[in-house]
Amino acid sequence: MLRNLKPENFPASDIDILDLIKPEDRVAMVGYFGPLIPKILKITDKLTVLEKREIESPQTRTLSSEKAREILPASDVIILSASTLANRTFDELLSLRGTAREIVLLGPSAPLYPEPFFKRGITAVMGTRILDPVTMLTIVSEAGGTKKLHKYCGEKVAFRNRS
Repeated sequence: MLRNLKPENFPASDIDILDLIKPEDRVAMVGYFGPLIPKILKITDKLTVLEKREIESPQTRTLSSEKAREILPASDVIILSASTLANRTFDELLSLRGTAREIVLLGPSAPLYPEPFFKRGITAVMGTRILDPVTMLTIVSEAGGTKKLHKYCGEKVAFRNRS
């Protein structure tokens, strides 16, 4: 039986990714969320970014995504880019979660239907609800980023696993 997919059946949370991180946490970020990095570093200096592409002047320790087998099992908080769904690395990365307290699926392309992710161990899904699709298409076609999406045509949406 399919669940009713109306948005009101999935109450949004006002939680922010930074609310989930403690000073003693070892944080692993899969995907380079540049604007988020200095904010995390104000909470903990134990941040490692795993990224497929080379980052010029990274603000923190940045390793090749091939190091996931070493980094993820030892992490307290894992931030997975929603792009891991598109590039088909999500399942493998999730299998490396070890005993992480928080596993967050993050990014504007994160699906806003959180239940299947919660069943797999994700503790929060944080994405973007598009309010103006025409403006969104313009921003994306001009290589605009998440900040522009939130400013002109969308809003942050977070779902927290309550179980």
